[in-house]
Amino acid sequence: MLRITFAFLLTSLFALAAIRLVSEYLYFNHGNYRRYFLPCGVALSTLVSAQEDVGFSLSSISSAGSMENIKLMRDNQAQFAILLGIFGAWAYEGSGPIRNPYKNFRSISAMWPNVEHFILRSDLVSDGGVRNISGIDGERFSIGMRNSGAEYTALYFRCPWHRL
Repeated sequence: MLRITFAFLLTSLFALAAIRLVSEYLYFNHGNYRRYFLPCGVALSTLVSAQEDVGFSLSSISSAGSMENIKLMRDNQAQFAILLGIFGAWAYEGSGPIRNPYKNFRSISAMWPNVEHFILRSDLVSDGGVRNISGIDGERFSIGMRNSGAEYTALYFRCPWHRL
């Protein structure tokens, strides 16, 4: 995992070179999960800001996750973010929970495989398959932090025809 994180950070430094002329102070959004997004976001911001020849400073900002990151970039409160891959596609196309296309954003996606886990009471499922999710209407269902990638991905899988 450490090698993957290091490779990601090194690759990201090269990607950030493309935004050198945008601004002197840039803001980088990432989720606030202590085990993954927060350490990667802080490390990346620290590495970039320590470079003397990049021409900008990158400040790390915690957020609720991918959906909030897109909103903050659209409002120019952040210029760079970590996004779940599906959110980058939704933003670009204006699909899923994102109503209007947003094509001019900078992000890191697919830092590691993303697996969705849905934990349901045994009395709500018949065989443990994904098809059981659509049959839990009216039941309590924990889906993650507000505006997080987990929340919107869970809602998408639960009712993919629904535009939020």
